[in-house]
Amino acid sequence: MGTHVGGLILPFQGNELQAVALIEELEGKPLYKREQWTSDFNTGSEEDFSFYLVNGYLILHHAGYVHSMFYTPEIWQEKFNQIGLMDRIIVFLRVDSANAAGYAIYENAQQIRCFEQADDESYQSGVMLSFEQKWLNAPAFYIHEFEDENGELQTKNISESEFNEDKMEGWEEYYKCRYIEDYENSVHEFGLASVILNELLFELFQTKYTLDDLYPEGFLYSTLFEPRQKEQTRSKQDSKKKLWTKLTDLFKK
Repeated sequence: MGTHVGGLILPFQGNELQAVALIEELEGKPLYKREQWTSDFNTGSEEDFSFYLVNGYLILHHAGYVHSMFYTPEIWQEKFNQIGLMDRIIVFLRVDSANAAGYAIYENAQQIRCFEQADDESYQSGVMLSFEQKWLNAPAFYIHEFEDENGELQTKNISESEFNEDKMEGWEEYYKCRYIEDYENSVHEFGLASVILNELLFELFQTKYTLDDLYPEGFLYSTLFEPRQKEQTRSKQDSKKKLWTKLTDLFKK
């Protein structure tokens, strides 16, 4: 199933109750503590939150915030200004089953950068930041996959200067990659957001917190006073949906 996480990270020197008070300001509703993770609890829902206090940061898991923080920053810029939240805020997303990852950066209550990728789609806004430059400015090459005369699959590396898309047959596969120093240290073009996000979090937390291995001492809260009853949980629907709706559904599986 892979990793399905989304939320935000901000500098924070308080305790559990002070963190809850801050989240209540963001949410505009009271939160109620859950003593343990139950089958109905899901940070992909609108009601449920988990958070961690690590290395002087508050790490909040709540996927419901991510889309609006990525794509309608004016809502959050106003809210951050109202509550005086001026520190750098990192909004993060990773949904492995959709090949999706991304991040947004706020400073002084303004979104200064957003970068999201999902499958072969990519979205960017703002100016490239220093922690991104290593990979986004890295040289490129192409991996060409093709069948030889014996019908066997072969791969060939093609430098960016030698690559000519017009010479590629429509049925042939080729992938653009970025590399540092040599082709062995490379990343698929549409995997850059995930790699950059992981490196940023490693710089902040080393191995204490990663998207694959969450910090063990977390706190669970919900805007629901009591856990959901089974019959109240929403069924999944398979209708055609926009990308973000599909991503948020994946959190609920």
